[in-house]
Amino acid sequence: MCVHLEEQEHVIPPLSHFEIVRVRRHGSINCYVLKLNVNLRALTLEELRQSRKNVVWRLARRLQVSERERKQEWVREGERETGKLSHTLAPTHVAPCA
Repeated sequence: MCVHLEEQEHVIPPLSHFEIVRVRRHGSINCYVLKLNVNLRALTLEELRQSRKNVVWRLARRLQVSERERKQEWVREGERETGKLSHTLAPTHVAPCA
């Protein structure tokens, strides 16, 4: 919304930046010539959040599948060694405390 009726309103896309091309000095006033730099491939904040959420969700799913496969392999190794399902929760290579 323009404050004065004679002003024109210019709308620029999100994630746009102004680049200073040249500086002119008129007495005590600096005039800056600007170039609009529009990044059309940059993601919005909402897209960045959703992307990060998707990355974390996929990582959690991979870890869950990896853990399930590790447990299944652990059970298969126990069955191969004893011919039946037998395993303990404590590691067997750790000596008991004295």
